[in-house]
Amino acid sequence: MPRLPSPLSANQAAEELATALKEQPSADRIKLVGHTDVRGSAETNLKLSAARSEAVAAYLKEAGVSTTIETSGVARTSPWQSLIIRSQPRRYLRFNRRVEFIRR
Repeated sequence: MPRLPSPLSANQAAEELATALKEQPSADRIKLVGHTDVRGSAETNLKLSAARSEAVAAYLKEAGVSTTIETSGVARTSPWQSLIIRSQPRRYLRFNRRVEFIRR
């Protein structure tokens, strides 16, 4: 089984994204997409995933990022590496609790 890196802490990842966006101001617009793992109801996960992306957007704005930020939540509809996850689901839940960054 492949060895996976530990995910960055939420603060580390948000700090790195803020730094990159401030260093490359040519990004007019970005989209942040929140995800959840498979636990919980669809309604709860949709709210949680949207809240995740909104929290990152708020952090970026507070850090001085001037880029326009769009947020959305997709709950558990786009799992990370779903074939691997099926073999040991609990081990990989944390990889689905994430926010993805898309440059527009």
